[in-house]
Amino acid sequence: MNKSYVILCIMFGFGLGIGNSIMQLIDQIVHPIGYDSNQAGVLGSVMLGSGLVGSIIIGIILSITHAYKTCLKVTVGIGTLFMFVMVYLLRPNKYHQLLAFFSITGERPRIILIFVFLLK
Repeated sequence: MNKSYVILCIMFGFGLGIGNSIMQLIDQIVHPIGYDSNQAGVLGSVMLGSGLVGSIIIGIILSITHAYKTCLKVTVGIGTLFMFVMVYLLRPNKYHQLLAFFSITGERPRIILIFVFLLK
């Protein structure tokens, strides 16, 4: 069994699980702070839409550069940092900052791409 493949699958599973958890629970996360269901839906839609665009772009570029290991390392670090930022931004009257954050969270593949090129 290929050790790198197993690590990749485990880390991908964690990332997918965290992303799905946030998308499923976004209303329950932001509702106690004072945001309504419509605002929660917009946050989720922005995250999903920007993530789709970012994933397509990074998928094409990673198939050319083959920097998968570097990408995985950077993804874990940035994802951890983003969770701390999200906890900080979960405050009343910060909807626009949350909107920008969820957009960047969905765009995380593009941010990772910059680090992949810098670390390579």
